[in-house]
Amino acid sequence: MLDNLNETLKDQLSKAKETINTTVEKLADVKDFSSAKIAESFEELTAALPLIEEAGFKVDGISVDVGLPPDFSIGFTKMNEVKPEAIQKLIDDNTDKKLLSMVLRALMTATDIQSKVTLNKFVFSGASVKLGIPPSISLKYK
Repeated sequence: MLDNLNETLKDQLSKAKETINTTVEKLADVKDFSSAKIAESFEELTAALPLIEEAGFKVDGISVDVGLPPDFSIGFTKMNEVKPEAIQKLIDDNTDKKLLSMVLRALMTATDIQSKVTLNKFVFSGASVKLGIPPSISLKYK
């Protein structure tokens, strides 16, 4: 009976070790994927800067949280008024660029919300968009 218990424990330990090794390998793969995805996202965002400016905003900062999953926070300053239809056209013309589409939709939402909010002496000055899980939009007023 003791031999049987010893054999069962060895089997369970072996299975646990296998599971741990598999998990560590998968985490390493996710880490590599995340680094590659972050670099790819930076390239896409850099290429999209002129289109973001066409939407009436300027990127004033980027923050990256490296984690599982990683996320981006992008700060925007409002440069000028652009009609929602013009921003929607930019989205429609760039459906293959997922990051750009998400950013433009967020900026369109921020613009829509700020147009309905009055904060006495404060004026809408921009937004911060977090592309993560969950995504979020912060409005900035000065």
